[in-house]
Amino acid sequence: MKQYLDKVEDIINKEIKAYGVLEELLQEKTDIIMKSDMDGLENIDSKIVEQTTSVANLVRARQNQCIYIERIDLTFSEIVNKAFEVDQAQGQRLNEKRTCMEELIGKVRHQNNINAKLIQNSLTIMNRTVDFVLKMIAPELDSYNQRGQMNKLNDNYKISSIEQEA
Repeated sequence: MKQYLDKVEDIINKEIKAYGVLEELLQEKTDIIMKSDMDGLENIDSKIVEQTTSVANLVRARQNQCIYIERIDLTFSEIVNKAFEVDQAQGQRLNEKRTCMEELIGKVRHQNNINAKLIQNSLTIMNRTVDFVLKMIAPELDSYNQRGQMNKLNDNYKISSIEQEA
């Protein structure tokens, strides 16, 4: 079992590095969103997808190693407990790595939420701007019919004092 726990620990080390890279990419995406760099946004999104795929592959690899420990769906806490049963030092290391990974995942989630909020606010501002422009254009559009010809002016707008003088 020790050899499988060693392999799981190696995979966890790679996961921690991968989550760190993902966090950096998400922070870079925040800067790109704030700069409104569309080309940069496309590039960073493709890098984020690649990194997310890499993280998912590492999680699968860890699960595949867990089959040899007990079962495929071992939680991180259960892995730590199994490690404590075999080797106290390894159990302690894995427990520290679990804490580190929880912090990293929290940071990734927080940064992703910031990016989502920035994009949502940008879309809201764009929507309001378009609405404002359309409202400014709409009075002009009301002056024309479907054929593009000017509508007749409504005679209800006559000023009463002018009618009496005439």
